Amino acid sequence: MGKKFINWSVIVRCLLGKSVNVDDKLVDEWLNEDLQNQEYYKKAKYYFDTYYSGEKEVHEIDMEKAWAAFEIYTKKIRNNMWRKYLSYAAVVIVFLGIGMVSLLLKDESEKFSTVVHNQTTALGTEARQVKTTLELNEEEKIILDDSQRIEIVSNNGLIFAKDSFQTLIINKNQIGDIKMNTISVPIGCEYKVILADGTNVWINSDSKLKFPTHFSQNERVVELTGEAYFNVAKDTCRPFIIRLGNCITKVLGTSFNISNYPEDEIIQTTLVEGMVEIKYLNKNYLLKPHEQIEISEKYQRATIRKVDTKLFTSWIDGIFRFQDMPLEQLTIKLQRWYNIDFFFAQEECKEYRFTGAVRRDVNFNEFIKLLKKTTNLNFSIKSKTVTISKK
Repeated sequence: MGKKFINWSVIVRCLLGKSVNVDDKLVDEWLNEDLQNQEYYKKAKYYFDTYYSGEKEVHEIDMEKAWAAFEIYTKKIRNNMWRKYLSYAAVVIVFLGIGMVSLLLKDESEKFSTVVHNQTTALGTEARQVKTTLELNEEEKIILDDSQRIEIVSNNGLIFAKDSFQTLIINKNQIGDIKMNTISVPIGCEYKVILADGTNVWINSDSKLKFPTHFSQNERVVELTGEAYFNVAKDTCRPFIIRLGNCITKVLGTSFNISNYPEDEIIQTTLVEGMVEIKYLNKNYLLKPHEQIEISEKYQRATIRKVDTKLFTSWIDGIFRFQDMPLEQLTIKLQRWYNIDFFFAQEECKEYRFTGAVRRDVNFNEFIKLLKKTTNLNFSIKSKTVTISKK
């Protein structure tokens, strides 16, 4: 008989005194099965009792005390430069408590490796070597350099835009014919565009935004493939319109996220503030703040629900955030960011669910280590493919 598997969320509920009878029974059975489980639970309880300070979106940690424990557990004497990374680590360890135990409560004999380096492993390196491109006037293709400041000049000799450290700023004083431009963001990258009207657009990995040199007097129209977060400049005379195949999103001035990856077969619009009107198959839908509409192109239906908007917008702050997310869906997000393929050896592996938050600059191998330590799954890496199977 194999070892009993217990979901970390059950342990967390017990540690926070929010468990039910079923939880208590599961934890008792798990503790009685193995001395190592008891030791694991003891460490987790110690850390929660000492540093956990309430049920907030991110566990607040006394940084000085946490750092002292950090050194004790890892038995490493680090110089002061690592202290500045601890605030980032605090975000990583919110992984439903999983990251906290996996990263800070390692066995003393285990070698510690930080997860907050802004670096890449051999896996995913190719993705970051591919640069974001701008197709100017549907003719000239320009490679955008996120480490320099450059001016982009159009054919008429006027400055079209300034590219500065992952932000493309379109010149507001464009004249002449309206021509379309496309910015393409590859896997593993993000880019921000400030359009001619002042609208800010954060474009996610593996996405494209098509936009004009300047907008017409009647409306502001762009096209999106992939995912982007919009903070639309207010203009009561010219609605802002995003075209997404059969779906049209119309706003005057607001903040919202749109996900429109073709392989997902859904269009997801999440409203943070303001008001959004969505037209789909000749029917109009009105979104209020903290609502999301999910349109299924496959089944031709639309569903509106209340959501925690940060689950869908935190990527612009450099964080993967997920709540009760199936592993299959999580691997799709990882694939878009790290350019890694995933293969499930058994179908049931897809249904493991995760809740938490992890920085997007986390080392890929460390991310996989987190998953290994918090499930009874194996993650075998070969070349650019990760095979997931039951232990």
